[in-house]
Formats: sequence, C-alpha cells, structure tokens
Amino acid sequence: MLQLGFIFLFSLAGFYLLRVYRPRIQAVYPNQCSFLLDEQMSLNFSQTLQRSFESLYLDLKDPYLVVEKVSEQFPELVSIDASICQTDKLCFSCDIAKPLFSLNNSLLVCENLKIFNKEHYCKDMTSKLHHLVSADNVSVDKLIPFFQKLPTTVFDEYIVSWIDDYKIVLQQKGQADTLLFSVSNYPNENDINAFKRIKSNLQHEKSRKQRVYDFRFNNQVIVS
Repeated sequence: MLQLGFIFLFSLAGFYLLRVYRPRIQAVYPNQCSFLLDEQMSLNFSQTLQRSFESLYLDLKDPYLVVEKVSEQFPELVSIDASICQTDKLCFSCDIAKPLFSLNNSLLVCENLKIFNKEHYCKDMTSKLHHLVSADNVSVDKLIPFFQKLPTTVFDEYIVSWIDDYKIVLQQKGQADTLLFSVSNYPNENDINAFKRIKSNLQHEKSRKQRVYDFRFNNQVIVS
C-alpha cells in the first residue's frame, strides 16, 4: 500500500512538472519582425507603424494581440495580417483605407466613410486628389454622395466649399464669380454651362468685381 502511494505521488509530481515546464506557444514565434506596408502610406507613418508593431510584439509576443491593438490604435488600417514568412521572422502586412478626396487641406475622406490625417498618406498620391472645403459640422455622410455626384471637371475650374445644406459655393478659380447651390440642387454640367452662357451675355455690361449666380431655386438662376 505504501509503495502504491509513492507511485501515485511520483506520477502526480511528474504531471505537475510537465504542466509547469511545458513551453508556451509564444516561445515558438520568431523574435524579429518584417513588414509589408501599403505604398499609399507616408514614410513617417510607416515608421511609426513599424515601431508600434515592434514594441507591442516585444511586450506581448502574441501576433493576434498585436494585430488587435494596432487596429485599435490606427483605425485607418483596413486590413492587417501576421504570418511566419521566414524561420526567424514574423511578417506583418497592412493596407490603409483608400482616400476619395482631400478635405480642408489637412484631412482625407476615405472609402470606409471615415476621415483621417492627410500626413499619414504619401504626397505623390494625395496631390492628385480632388479637394473640398467644408465647415467642421458637415458630416461625411453628406460629403461623400455630394462628391460622387459632382462632375470631375468642376474641380479643374472651381474651389468647392460646403458651408451648410443650403449654401454650397463654387468659386471660379482666378475669377471673382461665385455660384451658389444647395443639398437639393447639386451642381451639374447643365448648370455650369448655363453659368458660362449667362456670363458671356453679361460681358457687354459695366464690369463688376463680383457676381453671384444663385442656382438654389428650381428652373431659374438669380444673378446679383
């Protein structure tokens, strides 16, 4: 009976030691990180992102937790993947939200209906985007459908500003003329052509520093 007791205690101790010294799954992950980052990112943002990945991975040694925390920290990232790409490296790959247009010089409105810092994107890409100006209280849910309905040629000739739902302004570049629209009367190619015809017909009149062409009323244009 005493011998059976020793055998039981020995087996129990061996089981306990196996549990205590069993290596954690984190021990099999590589110590080094490698990165494949979206080319739309600016150099500074890419470096910030890499430092965040490396710091979190060093602390947590768990790629799943790292991905979760980086996603929370940088909401402009729409996808993050982690995989062992080499025996001694863990690779993180990231895609950033695609921008639709720039806003107020310092921001970008993106396809995921969110607004992000323009500095997080490379200048070669952001310099090619069309630009909108808006008041701070205008929601992105209104700006995106408005932008998508605008003829792209409008941005070549006009500075587009959304002041409020009833005051959307097109300021002719290099000129003093202003066109007014509203959320229920978006500018379109017919309106632009009408403005140009009216302006041409008014050329013979005494010149003025500024004319306002108000398109906010159905089937009429008020010139003042």
